[in-house]
Amino acid sequence: MDSFIQNQLAFIQKARKSLTNCLTTNHCFLIKELMDQHDHLTSKIQKVEAELIEKAQPYAHLVAKLDEIPGIDQILAIGILAESTDDMSKFADERKYAAWAGVASGNNESAGKKKDQNAAKGILTSKGF
Repeated sequence: MDSFIQNQLAFIQKARKSLTNCLTTNHCFLIKELMDQHDHLTSKIQKVEAELIEKAQPYAHLVAKLDEIPGIDQILAIGILAESTDDMSKFADERKYAAWAGVASGNNESAGKKKDQNAAKGILTSKGF
């Protein structure tokens, strides 16, 4: 038991020593600048998202429907509507829409050999998140 406690104390002392004086004033300055930049960009993102939500009010019922899908939040739903359309009558069914969006893989087979099954390059919003 004594050797275990001594090993733990030695480890704690080594950890304390390795963490002491590892950041210089230059490091602290850079970390502060990066944190300020992060806060600034976060603020900008929140402003843009608020503007998007405001502009999407006429489509709130569609955004709410898309938001019910797991993995799709309000901002992504707005992006999907912006890149596709609010009029789905242009697509014969959901398969046609999925193919247009590039999220459906094809069934490409010739002479019993299956070819590439990757989805096509579709709209960015549907695939990027």
